[in-house]
Amino acid sequence: MNRRPIHEKPAIPPEARILLSCRFVCGIDLWRRIGFWLLSSSSAQSEFRPSGGLGRQVIEFFVCLALAVILFKAFLIEGYVITTGSMAPTLLGYHKQINCPSCSYEFALGISNGQAPERAVCPNCDFAGIETSSLMFNDGDQVLVSKSTYSVRWPKRWEVAVFRNPNDTSEAYVKRIVGLPGEQIQVRRGDVFVNGQIARKSLDVQRGLRILVHDHAHQPVANESADWQPRWTGEQPWWQPRAVGFAVDTRPEKDRAAQWAWLTYRHWIRRGGKHSTRLKLAQWPAAAPLPSPSFDPVYFDEKSSELVCRGAMTDETRERLVGTSKERKFQAAIEQLHTESHIAPLTDFYAYNRQIPGNGDSAVVRDLMVVTKVDFKAGQGEFRIEMNDGSEVYAWVFDTRQQQIRLHMRGSSAPVRTAPLPAKFARETALLEMSLFDRQVMCAVDGDLVFEPWELPPAPRGKPAPRRQVRLGANGIRLHVLSLQVFRDVYYTADGNADMKTWELSNQANQEEFFVLGDNSPISVDSRLWGPEIVLTSQLLMGKPFLVHLPSRTAQLKLGNWQGRLRVPDFSRIRYIR
Repeated sequence: MNRRPIHEKPAIPPEARILLSCRFVCGIDLWRRIGFWLLSSSSAQSEFRPSGGLGRQVIEFFVCLALAVILFKAFLIEGYVITTGSMAPTLLGYHKQINCPSCSYEFALGISNGQAPERAVCPNCDFAGIETSSLMFNDGDQVLVSKSTYSVRWPKRWEVAVFRNPNDTSEAYVKRIVGLPGEQIQVRRGDVFVNGQIARKSLDVQRGLRILVHDHAHQPVANESADWQPRWTGEQPWWQPRAVGFAVDTRPEKDRAAQWAWLTYRHWIRRGGKHSTRLKLAQWPAAAPLPSPSFDPVYFDEKSSELVCRGAMTDETRERLVGTSKERKFQAAIEQLHTESHIAPLTDFYAYNRQIPGNGDSAVVRDLMVVTKVDFKAGQGEFRIEMNDGSEVYAWVFDTRQQQIRLHMRGSSAPVRTAPLPAKFARETALLEMSLFDRQVMCAVDGDLVFEPWELPPAPRGKPAPRRQVRLGANGIRLHVLSLQVFRDVYYTADGNADMKTWELSNQANQEEFFVLGDNSPISVDSRLWGPEIVLTSQLLMGKPFLVHLPSRTAQLKLGNWQGRLRVPDFSRIRYIR
């Protein structure tokens, strides 16, 4: 099967299976001959045995098979190769596979114009300076595309589609459909709006688009990472780290009453950042030189009586400032500011992209998802997951005393959603997912929604992003948190004044228009950038990719003095495309 390249950026659909049976009704003899070879033994074989000798039967079999492949490719399924990173990390283009030397997390680094950066940054632990020049180049994902899907049904919002480049129909592009014919589309502060309303994604679509921020299973080695502090911190002595996850026991005892104990996620970064951190300080020490706000990363705001730090304070800056004065309060303030400056808001950082300013590292992202596995042990009390988007706190509560699952908002006396606690929660490990994507709260246990999503009003402008957006709490119970993962949503960056721009999609017959975006928003060339004269119409749609198949990575082969490259299967990358 020829695999055509895709120059831009996740079960076989039922309609494909229907067409598979219909296309070859006229070729019953072909399938009868192939079926004869597949049957190892049958009492009816003699009735259907083809005429001629064995050689003729073999030739007929391969001729029929070749015809079947040709017809299959022409009408049903075709393979394509992804060459660029506009859909990363959903679909990978040419890349290098990186294994972080600090936390052992594996990720892809994209290749542009035949070159990759000499250094990479780990998206899981922020370790910088990972050497890449000695690593081999890998081909992009190979996808199977159902060519008949859009001949039997209309494209759906949020699904990935392959289409002809509207500007050059000899090229094939792959993007995600977000706007349908007749709709008005806007991109506002990272979200897609359709006819003035935010376009919300289902939980299954969220799983397909989510981008990993941190996986607690991949922790940097403490004695080799002096500039790293764990992102999950638990109140002592309640939360105790284990070889896998954390354990907590808050059941009442004779010498203490039950109380809430919290395990908090803080997005610790090692260096850099574009955020500002402020800390109250009555006055700058008289004997110390006053830093300049124009040049120094740390300065004193005399109007507000605050210490201000831009980005994460370096150890060198901390040591220099501490040495300027012997006042203990001032030294303690510098130490505290150093710690707080490393706790940053989440941004639309893409480890796949080249590390150049503005390529997806500045927009603050508030749409998060936390995924955890919890093994409940004993006790009568509550376990809760709290998420903070800067304007509100949402709490998902598991109450073993009242046998309820509830969703609360901060300040509300009554829950906004209620469901019975599953009986298996007390017997089996439960997979819990809570997300704040697209201004809605979604909660799932073992893959299934617990209750209908709670839709939220538009977020108020001007509120700062929280530095600690997720925490887990326990009261009166004992349990073991086995895994902890934090994800973010895709943040769709706007081009110039695109926050003020509206795209009108035609719904005229034979001229139906679609609006498409790449998952790797900072580098994707898509409907935001094409201009009014370049539009994607229904005639340009080629099919729906449904499977990444035959993925490989490049290995180096040495035979004596000879060195070569060898493609080896990478079965971990085989996946359905959401």
